[in-house]
Amino acid sequence: MSFDFATAKHIVGYFLWKAGGTMSYLKLLKLVYLADRKALLETGKTLTGDSYSAMKLGPVPYFTHNYLKQDRFPSGWIEHKKFYVRLKKEVDSKDPLETFELLSSMAQDILENIWEKYGKMDKYNLSKLTQTICPEWEKCKDDSIELSDILKAEGYTSSQIHATLERLAEFNKLQEFSKEMQ
Repeated sequence: MSFDFATAKHIVGYFLWKAGGTMSYLKLLKLVYLADRKALLETGKTLTGDSYSAMKLGPVPYFTHNYLKQDRFPSGWIEHKKFYVRLKKEVDSKDPLETFELLSSMAQDILENIWEKYGKMDKYNLSKLTQTICPEWEKCKDDSIELSDILKAEGYTSSQIHATLERLAEFNKLQEFSKEMQ
């Protein structure tokens, strides 16, 4: 699955909205990683199509990290200042999910679940937690984390990993075909 910048923008915006508009850069990256990880384990595909890195402070979504770091999100949506990220997009408090229309109901459920579990944690505790609850990080330290590493860390057998990655490859082909048809 290739990185879906538009969906990532909506996920980042959603978490920032849930946090009241501002959040530390580190915490935001952890929440996006955990949401993608949960989606992979529950549905067989991630929400963002990101790649993942095992960095010193735990796992992070690679492209989301780079786009935030390089301030490549649309200026009307998100502002990145040093260690914090701020939502600039106006969100209708009566219908906030209209702003994040690219998020399916399944994605919204996953994001809400991640927020409920981890949203109140500070960046350092969340970082330490991801180093514990994401065993793929330890195995891949200072390297990339493959989807198969996540599945293996969660106890998937080789045949289950193969089947999941095969379904994902088929899904990606359908996505590409659909884009070509438009």
